[in-house]
Amino acid sequence: SHSGHLTTPAAGRPGKLCVDIKGPFGPSIEGAKYFALFIDEHTRYVWVEFLKTKDEIGAATARVMAKFAAEVETKVDANGIPIERPKVFEVRRDHEGGLESHYFEAWREDALLHSSASPPHDHDVNGIAEVTIRVIDEIATAMNDLSKAPRAFWTFHVQHAVNVRNCTATSVGSATSDIQISSHQRFTGKQPSCMDLCAIGCRGVSLKAPQHREKGNLSTR
Repeated sequence: SHSGHLTTPAAGRPGKLCVDIKGPFGPSIEGAKYFALFIDEHTRYVWVEFLKTKDEIGAATARVMAKFAAEVETKVDANGIPIERPKVFEVRRDHEGGLESHYFEAWREDALLHSSASPPHDHDVNGIAEVTIRVIDEIATAMNDLSKAPRAFWTFHVQHAVNVRNCTATSVGSATSDIQISSHQRFTGKQPSCMDLCAIGCRGVSLKAPQHREKGNLSTR
């Protein structure tokens, strides 16, 4: 038996990733059929990885761990001495087949990564991943409908939805992090650069590289 709700995340400690996979979709222009979301439980920062098969989840997790290490803020104590840099220490998942495969378990053991799972047939106890996937799916669907882009462009819509989500101040549920700032700022310690987050399908201008410009004939740049 279980209480039916998540425990409160440890205060000020990024590194527990909630993971879930959604799909299959029609193949994207790169051949992807699934996307995997990784959400830091404390800051609610989101990464997305696109997969051709569910067997790629191990490599996708490794890429996210590398991004985590490169982007996470290194805090300092009261004396200005840097505190130990956070790292990924646990993956929280449901009973998605790709996350229970022998391949993923073998990879996880080699990476010394702890894994915890929600009870079978009870996705709500992996609620952070479930809610985030629903939000990303709704944003991406709206972008696809507004832009009228080909269906094979769905990966661009999902990636853009994740960027918008990370740059927006959002609820953090039971987490102890600051709700007044974006998840990007909570995780990296820097304000997001969001001036280029235009709507998918808006008019754009392409700039020719200098080597392709012609002088003396008033050709456009």
